[in-house]
Amino acid sequence: MAHGGFTIRHLETVEDYKAAEEVQRRAWGLSDLDIAPLHILLTIHKSGGLVLGAFDQQTSILLGVLLGFYGRSNDGRWKHCSHMMGVLPEARDRGIGQALKLEQRRLILAERLDLITWTFDPLEARNATLNFTKLGVVSNHYIRNIYGDTLGELNAGLPTDRLSVDWWIRSPRVQARVEAGQEATVWQTANNLPAQATSILQVTRLPDGLPVPEEYNLNSHEPTLALEIPSDFQSLKASDSALALRWRLTTQALFEHYFAAGYTATECVFDQSGGLRRNVYILQTGFDPHA
Repeated sequence: MAHGGFTIRHLETVEDYKAAEEVQRRAWGLSDLDIAPLHILLTIHKSGGLVLGAFDQQTSILLGVLLGFYGRSNDGRWKHCSHMMGVLPEARDRGIGQALKLEQRRLILAERLDLITWTFDPLEARNATLNFTKLGVVSNHYIRNIYGDTLGELNAGLPTDRLSVDWWIRSPRVQARVEAGQEATVWQTANNLPAQATSILQVTRLPDGLPVPEEYNLNSHEPTLALEIPSDFQSLKASDSALALRWRLTTQALFEHYFAAGYTATECVFDQSGGLRRNVYILQTGFDPHA
């Protein structure tokens, strides 16, 4: 499948799989012990899994890779487990991640499955915007330190906490996001949800602009809540590791508490007014992801 400047297809050759190893190293700062190596990628693909690549149309260089395989949910439902997706740093912001996910959805729909799941770092705003706003995932499951604290350069020094997300690929919600294409839902147009939402975290800013999580509320019973996160967590972590850990532990407490209280994370919207970007999760009660 061709897109603007790149093509999405299955990996085919040994050279393709070797290139996929390098994409993982560079996209996530992974060591050879942490990547999915050629023989695993090849075996998963040949055994009914999915290994997709995004290739530059002019140079044929592999720009991004996606890996997934069959699994079962807790209720025994067959699903597709999307284990890993990575895009080379210099190829980001070209829609490659979204294109890989949409091709994954197309192929899994053809296999008559309804659900694709994966995990991601909830403090990575770029990924949250892709997952929630553009793809339409939902989440009510927070996992602490799933990989330990040694998974690649991007995770160094912090617990590898993750949100587990559900992508109900046949739902009207997801279909609407797919039809919207590259257009992200911004603060002012996200069904007016931010205006209705009650903030559960106060955020101040240091003189250098870094956001600081202050007082947070574990006692709200409002139907729609707003939880702000840093817009660039990797830059924040590089500047102030203690502040990064504070963000991790603060958002951990909030996600865990409100998920246990019956809330679901349904959006991650953003506001760029005044030259300051704010990324905000929306949590809702009584939410039906199939509607």
